[in-house]
Amino acid sequence: MPVRNSKNVAVMSDEEEAKRTSITPYMERHQITFEHIATKNKVKFLAFLTAFSDAFASNWKTENVYGRMDPLAVFQNTQRTLTIGWSIPSEGFADGANNLVKIRNFIQMLYPVYEKGSLGVSGIKAAPLVRLGFVNLATEGEHGKGFTSLVGFIQGITFAPDMEAGFFDHVSSKGKPFLYPKSVALNITFQVLHTKKVGFVGKKFRDGSFPYQVDTAHKNTWSTTKSSREQTQKDAVLDQIASANQSVVTG
Repeated sequence: MPVRNSKNVAVMSDEEEAKRTSITPYMERHQITFEHIATKNKVKFLAFLTAFSDAFASNWKTENVYGRMDPLAVFQNTQRTLTIGWSIPSEGFADGANNLVKIRNFIQMLYPVYEKGSLGVSGIKAAPLVRLGFVNLATEGEHGKGFTSLVGFIQGITFAPDMEAGFFDHVSSKGKPFLYPKSVALNITFQVLHTKKVGFVGKKFRDGSFPYQVDTAHKNTWSTTKSSREQTQKDAVLDQIASANQSVVTG
């Protein structure tokens, strides 16, 4: 059974989930993936996005000096923070139970790995670092037919069942009551940890595809800022010539 009424509820396989839910090829390609690096545990969600923002903060250490209008500024770093929200709808009781198990496994990724027999601070074996991937918008680069994931840590997860949609009410064979949300909203804040040097070497950026990957097969159709500006200027000149000719004809 893909879902069992016990504490060891099984997560559906990708094949089972695809059969039970109406997953289209588009949905299959666009999933949000997470991996708990220390344990290699993975979970992925269909990307029913409700929010997506990617913030880049340039940090400087400043010091005010007597007689100087502006402070002295020393560059510290540039940090990247992703904020993502998505909804998780369920088509039925079994789908709702499966989604709740996936969410439970995801929330567990906020916790570290301890040495056996120790739950104290000194017994932490590995911090809860996580890999996050979302097609070409949250990636470190291309890899095979897909993309590599970003490394970082989740600052927080908000779990919010849709109260208007309600719950699937289930009673186990032992008489225990269970509630499975028909729809859940998840929101996270993810702090990216850069795993390679990012910046310029001379006038060239070290990784020209950072931070978002683009299909280079259509590179010859791209317009650079300079060429776009030049084309705009040419169009303006042509418009002036056309307007002048029209004046001569109608004058």
